[in-house]
Amino acid sequence: MTVPRRPNDETIRFLHLLWQQGEVRELRVPKHNAFGHTASGYFATPEELEAAAAAFDGKANVFLTLNPVFPALLARANNRVESRAVNTAADTEIEARRWLFVDIDPVRPAGISSTEEERQAAFAVQEVLVGTLRTEGWPEPTTAMSGNGYYALYGVELPNDQESTGLLKRVLETLASRFNSPAAHIDTTVYNSARIIGLIGTLKVKGDGTADRPHRRSCLISVPTEQVPVSASQLRALAPPPAQRPSASASPSNGTGRALAELLSEHDIVYREQPADANGVTWYHVRRCPFHEDGRDFECGVGQKLPNGPYAGHGFHPECSAKGWQEWKRALGLAPIRLLRSISTQRREPRLTDFPRTDSGNAELFTQLYGDQVRFDRRRKRWLIWDEHHWSDDLDGTIHRLAKEAVRQRYFAATALDDLTERGLQARFAVSSENRQRLDAMLALAQSELPISDAGDAWDKDPWLLGVNNGVLDLRIGEVMDGLPSQRITNFTPIGFDPAAECPRWLQFLDEVFGSDRELIEFIRKAVGHSLTGDISEQCVFICHGAGSNGKSVFLAILRALAGGYACNAPFSAFELSNRTSIPNDLAALAGKRLVTSSETNDGTRLNEARFKALTGGDPVTARFLNAEFFTYIPELKLWLAVNHRPRVDDLSYGFWRRVRLIPFTRTFMADQDKSLTVKLTRELPGILAWALHGCLAWQQEGLAPPTAVRSATENYRTDSDPLSQFLDDCCTVHADAQTGATEIYRAYLRWASEQGMKESEKLTSTKFGTQLASRFTKKRNGSGMVYVGITVGSERSSAAPSVIGVQGSVQGWESNAGFNQAAANEGSLTREGAELPYTLHRKTPTTVPNAVMKSGHSTPTADHFARPTRKKERLRDYHRA
Repeated sequence: MTVPRRPNDETIRFLHLLWQQGEVRELRVPKHNAFGHTASGYFATPEELEAAAAAFDGKANVFLTLNPVFPALLARANNRVESRAVNTAADTEIEARRWLFVDIDPVRPAGISSTEEERQAAFAVQEVLVGTLRTEGWPEPTTAMSGNGYYALYGVELPNDQESTGLLKRVLETLASRFNSPAAHIDTTVYNSARIIGLIGTLKVKGDGTADRPHRRSCLISVPTEQVPVSASQLRALAPPPAQRPSASASPSNGTGRALAELLSEHDIVYREQPADANGVTWYHVRRCPFHEDGRDFECGVGQKLPNGPYAGHGFHPECSAKGWQEWKRALGLAPIRLLRSISTQRREPRLTDFPRTDSGNAELFTQLYGDQVRFDRRRKRWLIWDEHHWSDDLDGTIHRLAKEAVRQRYFAATALDDLTERGLQARFAVSSENRQRLDAMLALAQSELPISDAGDAWDKDPWLLGVNNGVLDLRIGEVMDGLPSQRITNFTPIGFDPAAECPRWLQFLDEVFGSDRELIEFIRKAVGHSLTGDISEQCVFICHGAGSNGKSVFLAILRALAGGYACNAPFSAFELSNRTSIPNDLAALAGKRLVTSSETNDGTRLNEARFKALTGGDPVTARFLNAEFFTYIPELKLWLAVNHRPRVDDLSYGFWRRVRLIPFTRTFMADQDKSLTVKLTRELPGILAWALHGCLAWQQEGLAPPTAVRSATENYRTDSDPLSQFLDDCCTVHADAQTGATEIYRAYLRWASEQGMKESEKLTSTKFGTQLASRFTKKRNGSGMVYVGITVGSERSSAAPSVIGVQGSVQGWESNAGFNQAAANEGSLTREGAELPYTLHRKTPTTVPNAVMKSGHSTPTADHFARPTRKKERLRDYHRA
């Protein structure tokens, strides 16, 4: 008799707090299986939603839309769950805004549960926030423990429009600025109307539950007797609208809407105007390219989408083809003049009596003048300059020009003093301060002045902000905004964001390279979009594999140009196994990078699997630059490798292979190569950025499930990486009563390996061979030495003693590599017992039998249970058919 499931009372209570008569909400379960699929369904009652959510509770994190969706969406999945949802609720599909969502999370590495101490830090922020707002006249909120942090839900009554979105965004930013602590932060990105919230009463599963970081079930903390909404006037009083100013999208180049031609003329730069191209950009070719000397005039230059679009740069030489506006701006001498002019016109003249006539006094004067425009990164020993939307490395000596400007301002101010004696003293000191030693002393002492002095460990911390040429792009919602110094962005791409830009040649290139495989190309788009973020939840390594002349190098070169300062190209030695024990400088260069590429053409290269796991798993990495101190950082990189030959992998664990995404580049372009392809694609970088943004948004909604081509290529790679499976299939017989000597079977392996044409370096040593074989068969000592039980050397197979290599089981001593294909089994892709799972069986006791036998109800195997020996290739074929 089946016992009826008891509803989750906590979940039902929470849902009734949210629900009003006639409302519909979406239940959503992201990444509920090994393929990263999102489950979604729409429900008209709390009870039906709770019943559907119960099937996922404890297996994945369960969410629902905080605000009600249009009832018409029931037609997508009417009171049921679609396990592989194509569409989820968008911001435009929300009926009205019912809630202000304050999500307080403790600061900790991504993808893990919080400790009790971290959770209490979030609770402390909630207590202060709720208590303070209570004194300011706000009503009581509903509060809950989310599993790792805390929620505070304030009722609101707002329409779902752009004004409400902006208002709630400002409210969250204001609350964060007032109540954030070093140990817990308010999430300022949860202002969109279709925001999902963790379903209270369900288990929050992040990473593996441990003793100090357990999985916790969320629960309600307090519910007011009467849910009184916060009024719109209270919200506006807390976060008034900012003063009107030109938006980044309306004037992306420099915030002033100036015509580029006017700026060039102001700096006496000779140019020739070219008509607008297909993207609407008018180009101004300068007389000589500042990056290349070929003797040709008016060939390269800068451009703008008139009348007030973003500035851009382009060139036809390898040295300048990837240069963006920031590089061109500095090369043409446009940046320092505008920076100094803005500083000198915006600053009041400081009172000279405030600053002693000493080197320290000069440092304090410098800080007074430029303290909000410059920073000194103490970790990297570098000066940073605020440059419209980002902090940029001082590559052209701007900091020294500012130092000279500071002492000259001191001199001009001295000449206006009435006291002749004081005037003379101040003027003489100002003149002497232009001495090199005095200037160097000023800057050296200014490095320790606040706010100039910076520890250097909190740059580029927001994983969802992307610095672009014309501002800062919020990758969660796809909108560009003006950059703020407080965002602490130092990396940026030199490409201006234009949502209307197109990239037809890029799309053609992808069709050519991937043979118009739409599923694979969509996966590439989402993977590239994901790579622009600092999010590492996917924990993927993308391996682009194929023979030469197939587009891999061009593809990765465009990705690097797209990501700009967020990208780097690392030597392959950083990722291969070597005898080097020191921490390489290569790892230090990966700090703060989001997209890292590397190429390898040699055959037989062995990957450093442990380093792959560390770089993609969110673990701290300790490194140092040459002759510098050690530092620790959390990698946020997405690794893209280009290989002609698949690297050797000895790690067969699920922990490694779940990270690998092998992308096949199967076509070869020899006779019909387009020599100018890179230049053509570089011109389309604004369109490629818009394309990648759409991929990023799609990835956030749908996940990054690998397509058929990637799954098949990756599985073949994993199977071929097993150094013993082919030998065992070709040369050995598995039988419960069999046994063979350790020396005999190793000699058989060496003969087989030589017949296969293996190099000596590719063959397993006797120690490694013994270790791997002992993990599959029992090893014991008899009168003649060490033997393995359950296996014998020989190609003849008995019908009563078939090969069970590859059968996956987990009973009475049989244990399998739970992993890559177990996920497929859980998804329901198996059609026959065992044959579709090529993972190697680890045998501990030779007298027991696999699942396929035990499930039939027999306690011992019979001839009916065994088919002819299944060869490795046949098992793979059966697996892919399934």
